[in-house]
Amino acid sequence: MKKDMEDLEDMRSIVNVRNLENMRNMVNVRNLEDMGNIVNVRNLEDMGKNMDYRLKHVIGEGAFSRVYLAEDRNGQQYACKVSTEAGLLRWEAEILGSLHHPLFPVYVGYEENGGGGKLFMEYIPGRNLREMMRVRKFSARQTMRFAGELADGLRYLHERQPVILYRDLKPENIMLCENGHIRLIDLGCACCQDAQGGAKTGTPGFAPQEQLVSGRTAGVYSDVYALGKTVQSMLAEKGRCCDREGECVEKSYGRRRKRRMGGNCPNMKRKYFREERICRRRLERMINFAVRDDFRQRPQDMAEVLCILTGQKKVEKEVICEKNIWESHYKNPCSLPPI
Repeated sequence: MKKDMEDLEDMRSIVNVRNLENMRNMVNVRNLEDMGNIVNVRNLEDMGKNMDYRLKHVIGEGAFSRVYLAEDRNGQQYACKVSTEAGLLRWEAEILGSLHHPLFPVYVGYEENGGGGKLFMEYIPGRNLREMMRVRKFSARQTMRFAGELADGLRYLHERQPVILYRDLKPENIMLCENGHIRLIDLGCACCQDAQGGAKTGTPGFAPQEQLVSGRTAGVYSDVYALGKTVQSMLAEKGRCCDREGECVEKSYGRRRKRRMGGNCPNMKRKYFREERICRRRLERMINFAVRDDFRQRPQDMAEVLCILTGQKKVEKEVICEKNIWESHYKNPCSLPPI
């Protein structure tokens, strides 16, 4: 009998030790991929409190917040948005935590202390488009691909229930990554369409009048306007354009000439300029419709924008997040017949 009691005590000790180890493993989550999968937590503060990190330096600054580069003990880097407006930051954390799309950063965690808050998300290295446009211009083919990726991601926001409006699309919020694709950051102005307070929001020059005038409400057509303005600023009108394939396009004395680095092929020249003309024609058509002052004359959703960009009469209604956006037909719009 005594031996059985001792065996029972040993088993309890082993179970308790194993449970303790499991709990430690669950708490010490330091891998971004693991944390990105644990998004649907009831309490957003749990993951933030369990993080072991240090803030290194400022990488961005806004009206009500600063963004720091954070690093944990394993050297994994995150972007940490710090703000004294805990309510607004918590709302941004809830929206970001519900998104699963390659255009947006991965949600990591959130914590509050004192009246302020800290939002942890995926760190996206690179430069924003505003910085890139100061040193170079983008070709029509590159601008077409960027416009398609932006429209695809915004369409994902607009098709959610309830509808989410981004409301602050501009080159400063678009990051150009090393792989040549773009990511959209800073959802501080995002809100549900049915929860607008009628306050002014957005950036003059990119936001439509319904966002800059108090008492008016924005809609999906407001993000369409901002997309048109953003693409208009990206589209190379003058100067020098460097294409990703190593080609250099110049406009000089009213003539456009192309100098190919490392070779000269007439057939490739003709194909390149043909695709440039197709892309520019479609982009200019999209901009013409999107930036109209009367929102009723703009495309009413991103599906119409994608139809204009791709030259198709209809874009399939599907759940965009379930497909790989980078391998979609929006990536290579030049393969479609000209309009």
